[in-house]
Amino acid sequence: MSARKGLTYLLGGNAGGFVIQFAASVAMARLLTPGEMGVYAASMAIVWIINGVLNVGLQSYCVREREMPPEKLGTVLLLTLVQSAVFGLGLLIAAPLIGGFARDHRVTESIIILSWFGALMPVLVTSYGLMQRAMRFERVVICTLSNIGISAAVTIALAAQGYSWRSMPIGSGVGVTFAVVLALWFQRAQMLRTPLSRAYIGPIMVFGSRIFSASLILNITNRVPDIVLTRAAGTAATGLYNRGANLVDNFNNTLMKSFSRVLASQMARDRQTPAGIGPVYARMSRLITGLFWPAFAVLGVLAAPIVAFLFGPKWVAAGPVLSIVAAAGAINLAVASRSEVLVTSGRERELPRNEAIRGVIGVTLFTLAAYSGGLILAASTRIVDAVVAVILYSPGIRAATGLSRGEMWRAFARSALVAAATAAPAVIGMALLGWPNALRTIELFGMISACGVAWFVSLFLLRHELAHEVANVFAKARARLPRLA
Repeated sequence: MSARKGLTYLLGGNAGGFVIQFAASVAMARLLTPGEMGVYAASMAIVWIINGVLNVGLQSYCVREREMPPEKLGTVLLLTLVQSAVFGLGLLIAAPLIGGFARDHRVTESIIILSWFGALMPVLVTSYGLMQRAMRFERVVICTLSNIGISAAVTIALAAQGYSWRSMPIGSGVGVTFAVVLALWFQRAQMLRTPLSRAYIGPIMVFGSRIFSASLILNITNRVPDIVLTRAAGTAATGLYNRGANLVDNFNNTLMKSFSRVLASQMARDRQTPAGIGPVYARMSRLITGLFWPAFAVLGVLAAPIVAFLFGPKWVAAGPVLSIVAAAGAINLAVASRSEVLVTSGRERELPRNEAIRGVIGVTLFTLAAYSGGLILAASTRIVDAVVAVILYSPGIRAATGLSRGEMWRAFARSALVAAATAAPAVIGMALLGWPNALRTIELFGMISACGVAWFVSLFLLRHELAHEVANVFAKARARLPRLA
């Protein structure tokens, strides 16, 4: 499967997943309070921290290795089973400790429920790596959509029946169970019929030791703030923080992963060519920023009215958080897919160092802000974190890709102009109305529509590379019309 076709599968499937998660989040916000959703957010924080402790990069290893003989695959499967057992047990042990720190017994119970989710996650992640290695992205999409869709349906049904905060961890467990069953069926020839082996534990652990440190620090950096905020300001503040941040975080967990997975596979193929991975990374960066910088710009300007429209008046305080996190998300795109670039180019040793520096700065600033300034000040530290990430990772990406600083900035220049042109109608409209926290439906959708038109026009006027892709889509659609008729 070509990189373009793979990207089409993943973008389509993960866009569907994003839509499902988005619709589910709207429904859940209407059914649950900020405090109830904060319980789940604090619980998931420890899930991802333990995931960081156990992550030895098996998914990346499956993609990166040129050869995958039965003994090597058997070792990967053995380590996956060990991870699953330790993950589930670790959550059961951590549950009372984290619940006590958060001073909320509901957090303890939620983590206990999520222990099943944690035990199954390593199996799902390894199966994704094998699918990705074989360029079977359609299977990744099917499993991902099944996980997201079933989890959302079960969660909403239980919440409507009065299960309160319990509905979310139960839904997560049911969704991942179904996805694992599907993944094992798809990869049954490899995952169910390959004998377990210890032959390659040493090489895999050497590779994983580099991934481990970076993964652990990354998960601490991203998740400890939820636990800290819960203790400093309560589960309601954590719920508001996550509601504001989730639109951007779901983007990173769905749509951006589509780009990263395809990019990693393509770079693994191109790294031995004379041109190396530079051209494919530069092109992917132009496409990513041309598509998502404008979206983040509009989201940042219209954050408060969007939150009020989607989630209702009890979530209005999440509007400023969304605006701040959208700005941080846009900055982070300047070093998009940084882990994949460094791992593919053999520079994974840089990951632990960079993430350690970023983690210390980010967690320290967030903790100080949460205790001294509250929700908004704490959220603002994500912008600092994004800037630090750009400073730390840009030199390594340039060295790995062979791109100069000027080439990197030229890749972003037109995307920045497109983003400014796209957000202009929203800025003008909000300024004329006095920057209200809520808009009438016709005003909100009118501004969004105007921004969409501005994005489309600016792509072609500025001759952005994404305009060529858009033109190709329309050309293919026109070519199919006579056949459909």
